[in-house]
Amino acid sequence: MRFANSGTEAVMGAVRTARGFTGRQHMVTVEGGFHGLYDELMWKSDIENWDAHSGQAPKVIPFGGGIPAKTHDLVDIIGLNDFAALEDVFQRHDHQLACVVLEPIIGNAGSIAASQAWLARLRDLCTAHGTLLIIDEVKSGFRVAKGGAQALYGIYADLTTFAKAMGNGYPVAAFGGRADVMDVVGAHSGAVVHGGTYTANLVGLSAAHCTLNILTHTDALQTVNRVGERVRDLLGRVFTQAGIEHTFAGPGSMLGIHFTPTVPQTYRDWRKTNSNLYRAFCWQLIDRGVMLEPDSREPWFFCEAHQHMDFAWLEEVATQAMAAAIKEKP
Repeated sequence: MRFANSGTEAVMGAVRTARGFTGRQHMVTVEGGFHGLYDELMWKSDIENWDAHSGQAPKVIPFGGGIPAKTHDLVDIIGLNDFAALEDVFQRHDHQLACVVLEPIIGNAGSIAASQAWLARLRDLCTAHGTLLIIDEVKSGFRVAKGGAQALYGIYADLTTFAKAMGNGYPVAAFGGRADVMDVVGAHSGAVVHGGTYTANLVGLSAAHCTLNILTHTDALQTVNRVGERVRDLLGRVFTQAGIEHTFAGPGSMLGIHFTPTVPQTYRDWRKTNSNLYRAFCWQLIDRGVMLEPDSREPWFFCEAHQHMDFAWLEEVATQAMAAAIKEKP
C-alpha cells in the first residue's frame, strides 16, 4: 500500500503505477464514473445535453477548462454493462491497454452497478491482455462492506484506491494491490515515483487507524446498512403514496434513488429518469432541514449516527416535500 491525501491522488498514483508496470499508456474508463481531478480522467460523456432519442452516442467533453485536448487521446470511455463495447475496446487496442479504471458501484451515477457477468468478463479480459484492473473504491471502500465492492462481487482488482470513509472525515487516502505491481514504486532508476510532503502524515494515518479499528471490531457497517434500508423503505412508502414511479440502486449504505420504474443499468439510462422531479423533491427536503445533494446522481450516504434520527419525522417531511414538489410541476 501507498498512502496519499485524497482520492484524486490515490487514483493518480494507481494509474502511474499501472503504466510503469505494463510499459503502456492507454487506459479505459466507464461512462458515468468519476475518478478525481486528474486531467486524463476528466473526460466525460455529455449526458446533460444528450438527446436520448437521437440514436447517437453522447459527445465526450472535458469536465471544464484547462484540460489539454491531447489527454483525451490516452483514454477510451465505454458504457457500463455493455458487453459489445467491452470486447471492442480490447480488440482495438489489443495489448496496448495499461489499465481499466472503474467503480463497480458508481458513486456519481446514483449507485448504478456493474452486473456480475460483465465485471467477471472485464476481469478475464484484463488478465488475458496483461491489462491491470484498477477498482476505484474511493466511495465504496469501507462503506458497502469491509472489503468494499470487491467483497460483494467476489471479483478482485490488481490495484485498488481508497479514501473518504477510511479516514471518517480526515484527509487520507491509499492505493495498493499485487506485490509484484507495487514493487515498481521506489527510488531506484526507472522506478515509479510516488510521494509528497503530507503523504502518510501521522494525523491522517491515526484517523484511518482508529476508523478501521472500529469497522473491524464493531458492527458499525451493519448498522449503517440497516439505517439505509430503513430510509429506503420509508421513502418507498412516500413515493408509492404519491403515485411516483421509483426504484432504488446500490446497498443501503450507498442508496441510489431513481424516479423510473426499472433500475438503470447504464449512465444513459439515468438520463431517462425524472431527475427534475427528484431535484425539486430534494430542495423541498432541504427547506425542511434534511441536508442532501439535490442531484439524483449522488447517492444518499449514511453513517452510524443516523441510527438515532427520528424516522417518523423524516417520513412526515418527505411526504410534505413530495407533495410540494409535485405542485411545482417540474
